[in-house]
Amino acid sequence: MEANFGRKTNAVAARIAEEVDRGKQQLAQEKELTARKLEDVLHELELQSTDYAKRTEQIQMQQAQELGRQQSYYEAAMAEQARSLKTKFSENAAQLQERIKSLEVDLIDKGDDFRSVSEGTLKEKYRQLRLLVETTTEPFNLGIKSYTGLGDLDPTEFLVREGKNQLRFLLRSIFWTRLMEGFFSSPYGFGAFGAGEGGSMVFNLYCTWQRLFDADFTGFGPDGPETPENHDFEAFYRNRFANGWRSATFQSIVAALRPREGSRARKRGSASRGSLSSNGLRGIAKVHAVNVEKVRADLLAVLGRVCNGAVGDEIEANVAEIVRCASELAADFAAHQAKVCFGQMPMRGDSVTIGAEFVDCEDGDTSRRGAETVDLAVSPSLFIIGDGRNDLTTPVCLLPGEIFSSKS
Repeated sequence: MEANFGRKTNAVAARIAEEVDRGKQQLAQEKELTARKLEDVLHELELQSTDYAKRTEQIQMQQAQELGRQQSYYEAAMAEQARSLKTKFSENAAQLQERIKSLEVDLIDKGDDFRSVSEGTLKEKYRQLRLLVETTTEPFNLGIKSYTGLGDLDPTEFLVREGKNQLRFLLRSIFWTRLMEGFFSSPYGFGAFGAGEGGSMVFNLYCTWQRLFDADFTGFGPDGPETPENHDFEAFYRNRFANGWRSATFQSIVAALRPREGSRARKRGSASRGSLSSNGLRGIAKVHAVNVEKVRADLLAVLGRVCNGAVGDEIEANVAEIVRCASELAADFAAHQAKVCFGQMPMRGDSVTIGAEFVDCEDGDTSRRGAETVDLAVSPSLFIIGDGRNDLTTPVCLLPGEIFSSKS
């Protein structure tokens, strides 16, 4: 019995030992599996750490690049702003210098009723006149919604080529052509009073003066009597004394046509300061008034055709102001010691250089350079040639003219 008990005890002990061994093996396997998992986790963490480091480095590089880009952008922007301010400062300095010269001339000539206007004043008057023409001929301001063909007002069929939305440029061209014919048809101011009786009166005065110094001067050319339109006015090209006589003569005429200071004070509402007048005067004042009215009626007739006869009171007033300003500018040309003139307006098909003397009317960019073919001359260039004293030949373009360039 004891032997049987011993066998059972040994068997139980053996099973326990086997279970313990299996438990040890299982624990060893689990330990090994856990260790491998931990190694995998550590490896994954190492990979993640490396990736994070790379991404951190990339972010830092991107930030550095962005900072560099922003720095370059702001440096360029500041440099451009500095250049712009420098350019603006230079322009302002030039304008101030021009203004100083103008004031110096005014101070030197103070008290002298006969003095030429400064170049700055000439430019400003021309700018104002050109702006007034632009405003008056703008189709929207004219109330134009539709219009029929313009016939002889558009002899080259500009609107057919460029479209009806370019009407404003054609009207500006027509206005300037009529103003040139009315007040600037002859050089040295001899067109200021028109091509008819007024022009003949001042030309006859010139012929009388010319005969005093040139016994061979007859006033007749190969085709008959000379006129302001066909005479070459050679004396003014080479003789400063001739220009002095011309300037003084026209200044006297202009002074006679301008209202006296007392009448200006009494009639502030009827005319602007210094405006030409024919009230109570005869002779040249009368023919001047006739010429002014002729040009005014001519311009209104142009607008009447475009507007089908419906020209408003405000537009009529603008046209009257245009004619007044143009006649005064022509008188300034005539009375100036130097030769002040508008350049000849180019014809369609002519080639001009964009820059100092011409700009494209669509953008007005004076910095552009290069040749352009003219489709339409819109406004003339303003020139001053010499000073009428020591220099009679050097041309300077005070303001460029405008052209509509050919698109074909």
